[in-house]
Amino acid sequence: MKVLIAIDSSISSHHALEQALLLLNLQKACFLLLSVEEIVAAPSMIASSPFGIMTENTNYNIYDEIELTHQQEKRNLTALDWAREFCTKFDIESQSILEIGDPKHIICQVAQREKPDLIVVGSEGRGILERALLGSISDYVLHHTHFPVLVIRND
Repeated sequence: MKVLIAIDSSISSHHALEQALLLLNLQKACFLLLSVEEIVAAPSMIASSPFGIMTENTNYNIYDEIELTHQQEKRNLTALDWAREFCTKFDIESQSILEIGDPKHIICQVAQREKPDLIVVGSEGRGILERALLGSISDYVLHHTHFPVLVIRND
């Protein structure tokens, strides 16, 4: 059994991995641990004009932008390291995948490529208004993939 599990540094994704292990421990499963480095609008993108010219009031430092990118990458690698160690501790075969992009789209693309028997995602348990404004990765994956999806709520 091949199980694709979306991992990030949130408590809900850690909870999802733990629950997947508990639910699937009788199966001989291989966990595909996917972490997605989300592309965030950089200060240079926000501060520049449509012609690519910085405004005179912009306090912009390219090194700050690079540091933000490195911090995000480090969080994703730390989350994957934790997930790999967790699987090793319970003798679960695992494979790590680190991708860049919009998590909801990347999860669906990786699922299409890897053809898992099950996709496991965590859910923050946002309210209706928050989901409407911010969107929900788990909701998107549930409605845009042809594979079974298990959503683990962290209430």
